[in-house]
Amino acid sequence: MGETTREALGIGPGRYAIGDRVLATRPLRQDGTFPDPRVPVGQVLVPEGTPGQVVDVGVYLNEHLVYAVAFDSGRLVGCLERELADLWSAGSGGGTELTAEAGEVASP
Repeated sequence: MGETTREALGIGPGRYAIGDRVLATRPLRQDGTFPDPRVPVGQVLVPEGTPGQVVDVGVYLNEHLVYAVAFDSGRLVGCLERELADLWSAGSGGGTELTAEAGEVASP
């Protein structure tokens, strides 16, 4: 969805852009919107700390920015901003931190 359409809806540009590397800040679960009927509601789709890349940005219900993220685990999942952290700046000012030595996610 283009900037003009988002602006018309009163939705800002968002924190992430296509191509940004991000990670899941919490386990992402099937809430009924993941398009695979074999995945039951409540099942974890993407574990906390899984890295991925933003491949598209859209709007849900004319008010929520949704980021299509291709996670390194192989899943393509729609995410809200609060479910993501910037992989490259995580740890610079709070939030979730990816520790390079251990390769794991830590919370300050």
